[in-house]
Amino acid sequence: MTNILVTKEIFSSLAARTSDKCPSWRYPIVGTNPIFFFWDFSLEYYESEGSEQLLLRLQNKYGLDVNILLLALWAGNSLGSILDQTHFESLDNAIEDWRTNIIQPLRQVRQHTKQLGSLDPTIRSSLVEMMEKIELRSEHACQTILINQFSSLNGVEQTRDTHIAATNNLDSYLTYSNVSN
Repeated sequence: MTNILVTKEIFSSLAARTSDKCPSWRYPIVGTNPIFFFWDFSLEYYESEGSEQLLLRLQNKYGLDVNILLLALWAGNSLGSILDQTHFESLDNAIEDWRTNIIQPLRQVRQHTKQLGSLDPTIRSSLVEMMEKIELRSEHACQTILINQFSSLNGVEQTRDTHIAATNNLDSYLTYSNVSN
């Protein structure tokens, strides 16, 4: 597999959380809206020990999209869906405008506000907290776009081996993103 070092870094983090500790990560999809399950999975995964730092490191170091990483993990781990590079191209294209014009500017404003030493610390803290909530809402909206696109993908293979599906998805996304060892 290409990108094996990065894939192992991500998957070792995932593997630590997908055992009996988090049985809620497997959801029945038939007759329900998958956005809620994907969002719950994302929040639970992101809040797991070490995940936030890992995902942010992959975002900052390799330019990977955290929501697409989470979708790759969720689709593989929860659904057994195997996605290829063309699927990730479609997913990435679906959220490009939202990411570029909404999420990234909100993130930049929040990060810049944290650095403003001229503001009263209480006011700065309050502003950052409000911005975090807005940014989180924008991430949720982004995930809605991703789920809608995911639902329309053609040629998605299925497997019962969710370990293989999640690993394959990560490798396919990394390859699509030109991330190498």
